[in-house]
Amino acid sequence: MIGPDYQRPALPAPAVFRGTADPAAPPDPTSLGDLRWFEVFAGCAACKALLRTALVANYDLRDAVARVDEARAQSRHHTV
Repeated sequence: MIGPDYQRPALPAPAVFRGTADPAAPPDPTSLGDLRWFEVFAGCAACKALLRTALVANYDLRDAVARVDEARAQSRHHTV
């Protein structure tokens, strides 16, 4: 709760920042933002399984793709 008696809790700082324990070392030029989404989860089997399930069971997306395919087929059929 914020008020006149609020005191910010102490939070420990991480021992390693951006993958290096040596503060004098040059920063790693690679960025998480440069990775493809599936590379981010490459080391986590549970994350990959969840993503795979989401892609397979995403009925809204599947229905939308089916409607687009149907509309394309109809437009080809009616265009003479």
